[in-house]
Amino acid sequence: MKTATVEVKLADAERGVVSGYASTFGGEPDSYGDIVQPGAFKASLAAHKAAGTAPLMLWGHDASDVPIGTWTELREDVTGLFVVGQLNLEIEKARTVLSALKAKSTAGLSIGFRTPKGGRVSGTKAGTYLLKQVDLVEISLVNIPANVRARVVSAKSQNTTAARIAKATAELRKYA
Repeated sequence: MKTATVEVKLADAERGVVSGYASTFGGEPDSYGDIVQPGAFKASLAAHKAAGTAPLMLWGHDASDVPIGTWTELREDVTGLFVVGQLNLEIEKARTVLSALKAKSTAGLSIGFRTPKGGRVSGTKAGTYLLKQVDLVEISLVNIPANVRARVVSAKSQNTTAARIAKATAELRKYA
């Protein structure tokens, strides 16, 4: 499981929309020693698209509980894995998570994945690994992120996707 920090702006938060980077490429290893490589999600995203599926949206990787929403957009760009999701506000836990996001008392995203054979190789530094390919299973909202450089930025609805990405990328550069 890999994690990223979350920031939500109220315009989209009122509707339960969250967006941003669930994972970032390169940089320092996360708390598990992993460094995600560009293209690591490509095959998994294509497989999900072909099957008409998406990774589950969970709270805290709890697969025993009902998903708290759906990921509606997932794509790789030069920064990492950009995601947009919709919390299901009919579910009490999703409303609780939304409240915590709005209050900025929770701040993480985390990816749950399987690594196919050859998808994880030793890095150049002892104890580090390069993730070249992962099969995404779920992306959770969490309290404690491992990848502090990845941020979710929910832009106002009138902003374009390009503007959201530009703003999120600028924010990420602060942590590079």
